[in-house]
Amino acid sequence: MESKENQGNAILNLKPAEISNPLLVIKDFFSDDSLPGHLERLQKWRSCVLEEHYFKGDKGSPSELLYFYKLNVCLLEAAYLLKDRLDLNFKEPTDPLFVFKQIYQDYDLSAYQGMLYEWLEFGLSARATNEAITPVDLIRVYENLQRLYGASWNVNQRFANTSLIAHQASIEQSADSLIGSPNVALYKLDSTIGSPLQETITKIVAKIKEKVSSVQAIIYLG
Repeated sequence: MESKENQGNAILNLKPAEISNPLLVIKDFFSDDSLPGHLERLQKWRSCVLEEHYFKGDKGSPSELLYFYKLNVCLLEAAYLLKDRLDLNFKEPTDPLFVFKQIYQDYDLSAYQGMLYEWLEFGLSARATNEAITPVDLIRVYENLQRLYGASWNVNQRFANTSLIAHQASIEQSADSLIGSPNVALYKLDSTIGSPLQETITKIVAKIKEKVSSVQAIIYLG
């Protein structure tokens, strides 16, 4: 297996939307498994690097490691982007930004990408590293990944309740766009909409009625 060559800490694995909003990567990471679950898989991966056996997932297949590897490199790339973007009021040593910046004082992004690819190779084979990866690097990368998980979990918890606000803003923006368009789509309003969105939807309905006098039904698709 040949690793991708990375020049200048390039982002190699994130989609354009994830580069614009790296928080999506953290959300996906913890949608896949809990913090203890990820830590357990990481420990299992390290064991496969050190010992003469290959990684086996829940179904006995090593393919799960390839997926877990991608989750980790994506999380590292997201942290690399977030370390200069987020503005949080955490205090050290639990401050995610402090952790994100500190782990990149040990190695740059391209180094992490390369070392995790080595981990992947050893994890998929029955041979141990036998110091092909230096013990210092192995320990430091392992510990930094543990810290990365914890810091990312804190970020995920901090932003877990922002989805409703973002959803409301998206609805209002979409409504303004529709009202200004000659081809307005008209739907029936769902009367079961919860109270947090009810006021926003009511305002949107009023605007549509004002702009389109012939409206007979409005459907909110959610």
